[in-house]
Amino acid sequence: MPISSVQVAADTALWVTDEGDGHPIPFIHGLACDSSDWSAQVHRFRADHRVIAPDVRGHGRSMVTVDGYDLRTYADDIVSLLDHLAVRSCVLVGHSLGALVAAWLAVEQPDRVRALVALDPGWAPPHERRFHEDAGEAAAAPGSLTKIFEASDSRFTPDYFRESHRRAALVSEPSVIHQSWQGCFLAPDSLAFDTDRLLRRRCLALHSNAHPGRAAWEWTLPPNDRSRSHRRTPGRALASPRCPRTREPVHRRLARNAAGLTRAAQHRHRDHVSCLESKSTVSERHAPRRAMSA
Repeated sequence: MPISSVQVAADTALWVTDEGDGHPIPFIHGLACDSSDWSAQVHRFRADHRVIAPDVRGHGRSMVTVDGYDLRTYADDIVSLLDHLAVRSCVLVGHSLGALVAAWLAVEQPDRVRALVALDPGWAPPHERRFHEDAGEAAAAPGSLTKIFEASDSRFTPDYFRESHRRAALVSEPSVIHQSWQGCFLAPDSLAFDTDRLLRRRCLALHSNAHPGRAAWEWTLPPNDRSRSHRRTPGRALASPRCPRTREPVHRRLARNAAGLTRAAQHRHRDHVSCLESKSTVSERHAPRRAMSA
């Protein structure tokens, strides 16, 4: 079933691609994006994994609903999709809002998530909530989301990726953007600023954050009792898209780490790995395409 539309709730169906054989890896895209963001990863991993890439509700080719744009509903949609595809547990990969959805599942349904790969995840230090509140008011206005995307680009973001996300933001349904922002970042039950709940996840995790402040903050979080942490040197600016020790390109190292993460999860290792890019050249807008491509 390479391409299909799956009914995941009474009010919506998700468009999804399901390719390859092996251990499953669902990829969850970010706000105002779609599953095409993961094209490079699908190409890389489908040779030896089952790669599942949905358009979440209200995005891409999936149905636009009147409501349901909160973390719980997004997560319930993914669970229904996995049930339909007979996936009992998996390594979940998410970018931005998609990482929040994946983390929700890791916290609320830990048996479903063997490991978590979060690329520029949507959680942040509590003091950034006011920024998200202000940005949320403007995000649904015409052209505003494109400016938010542009602000998160770096000089390493490919021009074609800037353009694809600019166009995606322009054609996104304003009500979907507004409700998703409020329901996923600012709602009382959101994980975005609820550090205590976020740390309840027990699965193996790999994080990459291009924002130096958030990377440094995340490194200060206490690990759980089954975790170990790994970090890059906080505050160190990388002169090129390479790791400071090995000089290996960041996106290649992350691809290798993600593959190792999958293998470790398959053996039920229960560690917590926080891979923090203090000044990473992998920005939020092109993280899905660059961060894990071989």
